[in-house]
Order: sequence, then structure tokens, then C-alpha cells
Amino acid sequence: MTANNRRMYVLIFGAVLSAIIAAFMTFSDALAPKPAMKVFPDLKLKKADIIAVNIDYKNSVITLISDNIGGWYVGEMDGYPALKARVETLFTDLENLELAEIKTSDAAKYPELWVNDVNQEGAQGKRISLVGKDGNIIANLTVGKTEGDKIFIRKNNDAQVWLAKGKLDISGNITSWVEEPLFPVTANQIRKITLTDVAVQPEEELIFTRETAEVPFSFTSNAKMKLKIIPEDGTRIAGAFQDLVFINARMINELNSEEATLTTIFKTEAETENGDIFGLNFINFNDEIWFQTFSSVAEVNEKQGGWLYKITPQKLISLLPPPAMEDEP
Repeated sequence: MTANNRRMYVLIFGAVLSAIIAAFMTFSDALAPKPAMKVFPDLKLKKADIIAVNIDYKNSVITLISDNIGGWYVGEMDGYPALKARVETLFTDLENLELAEIKTSDAAKYPELWVNDVNQEGAQGKRISLVGKDGNIIANLTVGKTEGDKIFIRKNNDAQVWLAKGKLDISGNITSWVEEPLFPVTANQIRKITLTDVAVQPEEELIFTRETAEVPFSFTSNAKMKLKIIPEDGTRIAGAFQDLVFINARMINELNSEEATLTTIFKTEAETENGDIFGLNFINFNDEIWFQTFSSVAEVNEKQGGWLYKITPQKLISLLPPPAMEDEP
């Protein structure tokens, strides 16, 4: 074999070997796991530009608004502070949400996946819109039903439906985005409850007391009207203080002058084993019963002092005295 032939064989062998190596590398790349595609890959970079989050569902909306210093408040509650941790979790979940599987783009199938327009009759999904400083929509997401650990979604009003992998908790009503319960107290900590009717003069009181959580409440009253009082009434009211949540809030200093004429008609106060006091002034506001809180705990007063709260009728009843006895015939 001549030197030229040997040189040619070497070149050919090298070319074939290079081709084999290249093919193997291509095959290996094809088998290698691909990084998951994020639903919103650049959301983290845009987060600083987001000033509001709208959550739309069934013709209702929850508006979370940035205070520009790291906090959030609820627009529909006169700017009541939102749970910062829950808002931050929402952003984290959106940043980590991954596209897992492409699904239909047939609009006729949207309702069964809950990704149709949230304002359509019978719609069961929700829509999240992230609003920028200029009022522009940075991103929006229609969130449908779940399938295992995945969620059906449509992003930015696209026709395409995807299964996304990740968690995304936007459940609950508007009050689930605010801090609750109102008072940092458990029923077992309460030793004294005072109910005061301030609408009559002299004021009438019903007082429940107990030495420990293991014994029933005893009670005294200077009320002229006979009440159907039992020791369990004290237990009922103590339990209501522990679980006290609200369904709406109004900022007092933003009420107009006519609305701001607030008259206390009743007062309920609880005192704990440590001497801490938590109380409610019941107020007739626009022919509805709302209340202001008061407390010997400075942080509670600082956080809640400027607000009127509304609670459910069932919770309202649980904080009031028992009914009057009927007159005997």
C-alpha cells in the first residue's frame, strides 16, 4: 500500500468516525431530559412592574393592589391589608408553573375543562390578570379544573388549552385573602365576658366569669328584662371570640360625614387569664350591624382601630346575649 493510499484511508476513517460521534451525540441529546417550559418564563423579571392582581370568577372580582413598599391590600374592602404571605405564594406558584401537555384548541370543549370565559353563565373557572404600572396586562391566565396534580389552563387568552404542572391556590372568597381571625385568643383563655347594652340608661350588663377553662361560667346581670341565661351561653360567646372572622370591612376615615355618624348600641368584651381585653362595639351603620374592635393589646388596636367590620348574621347572634323570657300569662 502506498503512502498516498494510507493517507486516504486515514482521512476516510477519520471522517467516518467523526460522523459516528456526531450521530451519537445527536442521539444522546434527543434522549436527554429537556428543561420544562414555564408558563410565564419571564414573570420573575416583570414582577417589580406589577401593581395589581385581578382574580375574576362568576361575575365577581378580587383586586389585590400593591402599596409599592412590599405590601398588598384588597380593593373591594376599602384597601384592607391583604395576607402578604398568600400573595407572595401566588407569585411563586405562577413563576414555577410548567407546561406539561398540549390539549385542545376547540372552544366548544372549553366549558367541560372550565377554561371558558369566566363571565359566561355557568362558568366554573377563574382568571388571574397581572396588571402593570401603565394599566397594561402583563399576563393573564384562565385556570380550569384539575387532573391529578395538573391544571387545565389557557394563557393570555390564547385558544390553546394546556395541562400545566404545579400548584396554584386561588380558592376561597375575598375574606380568604385577608388576615383572620381578628383576635389572637382562644376560647379556653377567656375568663370573663361582659355584655353591655349601652342603648339604655343606666347601662345594663350581663357578666360571665370562670376561674379556669375546666369549669363552667357563672353569671350575674343587672338587666331589668329577664333573660334565658344558662352557663353554656358564656361558652358560646367565648368560642365566637376565638373564631371571629369578617365578611367585609370599611375604613372609617374614608366614610362621608353622613355615614360617619356612628353610634354604639351594644358592647361585648372578653378578658383573658393574662388580663388582655378584646372587645366589640356594635354599631348601626346604614341600617346594618357592623362593629369596631378595641383591645388592651396595642398591636390589635393599631391594626384594626380604623376599621368597621361586618360579620355573618349567625356569628353576630353568637356574640349577643340570650333572648328575653316570655311573660307568663
